[in-house]
Amino acid sequence: MAGSLVALILLLFASPARAEDLYVETPGVARRADADNACEKIVAAGYTAQVVRRFRSGEGWEFVVRVEGLTERERALEIAGGIARITGWTTEVWVRAGREALPLQEVSPDQPPDGGSVAWGPSPQAASEGAEAKSPEAAPAGGAEAATEVVSGEGAPLTDVVRGDPVAGVELLAAVTRAHGAGVKGTALLADGRPVHFRYERKIQNDAEALRVWHDLWRRDDDLRLEVRVMEGEGTDSLAVVRGDQGAWLQARGQVHPVEPGPTRHALRVFGPEVVLGGCLDFGALGAVEGVYLAASPDPRGHRHLLVEGFEGQDAVWLAVDASDHRVRELTIPLRGETVTWRYGDYREPGAGLVVPFEIEVLRDGVSRERITVLALDLPGQADDALFDLENDVPPKGDRAD
Repeated sequence: MAGSLVALILLLFASPARAEDLYVETPGVARRADADNACEKIVAAGYTAQVVRRFRSGEGWEFVVRVEGLTERERALEIAGGIARITGWTTEVWVRAGREALPLQEVSPDQPPDGGSVAWGPSPQAASEGAEAKSPEAAPAGGAEAATEVVSGEGAPLTDVVRGDPVAGVELLAAVTRAHGAGVKGTALLADGRPVHFRYERKIQNDAEALRVWHDLWRRDDDLRLEVRVMEGEGTDSLAVVRGDQGAWLQARGQVHPVEPGPTRHALRVFGPEVVLGGCLDFGALGAVEGVYLAASPDPRGHRHLLVEGFEGQDAVWLAVDASDHRVRELTIPLRGETVTWRYGDYREPGAGLVVPFEIEVLRDGVSRERITVLALDLPGQADDALFDLENDVPPKGDRAD
């Protein structure tokens, strides 16, 4: 049932309006020659693959072979099995969810060609290291956040960047960090174990259909509760509860199912504020970037434009900053062949030094595809045990606000 839960919540997250973004990756190896040799064999077998170099804190550089651009799980699993048999290495399928990536399935070299029985959730290595979702460009199981670089195949890093005034850029960046709670790294603050209540609505639109989904998430240490209601469009209402290592339950389609706590907790991370709100939580901690340049004078909207290098592992991102309050209004990055822009509005300060936009719009190549409205982001100090009550193996129904 753990596999069904992961599939359900990731499908709800991605929505039927967008295909899944999957990739297959080999384990990291220390020698470039070993990765090149494996890549040559994989390409010779008919797959489109590339070698990616990645730096792990405390370990140094390593190399992986990756197959990108997959949208169907059966095909990704088939490719993972083929690569595992070619290389003799256990290979893993990953799914991107927004700016995060989660391990879905790993395939060993001796697994049957049809996929056989594949475990869902984190790999044993990821589980032993307390796996967390990584950014798509640093997505191997376990280890620290890492810088990556495509060193063979298609997809070279962005290099042709117009750099403006670095001195004025540094001055404006300092003002930006002060406006967003200087020194506050929101993603780390929210992940430090304190109770969090996060309620929000997502509206996802493509050319054919729309989806509006309401979410209510409570988190306390290793306890989690997520209620999902599909307000418009096709989808499944659900309620998932994880109570530490005692147990986990999924309520959907009129039935309650026991599920594994570890994979369930791991899968539910994509609904937390660190993932849904993403990089905007860390604008107060921009001082560690590699370079910053003032790229333009104020535009008609009163925005100053900054080119920032090295933010969250990205080669370059563009920030549109309000010239009056120095809050970030737009973040634009090249991402997997698209230009993706996040527009931020209705900034609020929910506590603990956090500065959070309660309205977010996501544009892909200039077309609006998603809107996120934050209804509540609270750090209540404590959370009622009844929220995570597993009495009689049935999680509480709970109240919700439309």
